[in-house]
Amino acid sequence: MKKEWKHVEGIRCMRGKDGVLNFGVTDRGRAWKEIMNEENEWDHMTEVNEVEGPIEEATWEEMVLEHTMKIMKGVLWRRIRMLINLDDMQF
Repeated sequence: MKKEWKHVEGIRCMRGKDGVLNFGVTDRGRAWKEIMNEENEWDHMTEVNEVEGPIEEATWEEMVLEHTMKIMKGVLWRRIRMLINLDDMQF
């Protein structure tokens, strides 16, 4: 059985400060502004453990190689899936 992939894009509703779900674009924008403009309490504690050692910088070649490997993984995955028949019990 072939699975269909669905991509989630954006949000469909947002709950405002009054507790009501807003579905319209303008209502969601209003709810977003209400939520983002309210003051949050902060205890002014920002202590973080220090990390020792040199900072490793990624080179352009490493990034290209990583991207290429992801593409090859997808290609191989598709080719293997075309060769093997899996049913729901095997997954």
